Amino acid sequence: MLPGNPTLEAKYHAARGQVDNKSRCEHCGDPFQRKSNRQKYCGECAVEIRKQKQRNYNRELRTKRAL
Repeated sequence: MLPGNPTLEAKYHAARGQVDNKSRCEHCGDPFQRKSNRQKYCGECAVEIRKQKQRNYNRELRTKRAL
């Protein structure tokens, strides 16, 4: 974090497109609180993205087995 100057911190985040210092979901763009440093999606989007990736993986697996 920036040293104890809130106006300087607000300018810093505004220059980078963030209105606050929370992370934004890569899928929907809403701000959310991260639970780890690798988290990219909010809770609702994480479930949907995981289902989508699993469907794609299963689809590729079925096409490989069919050959």
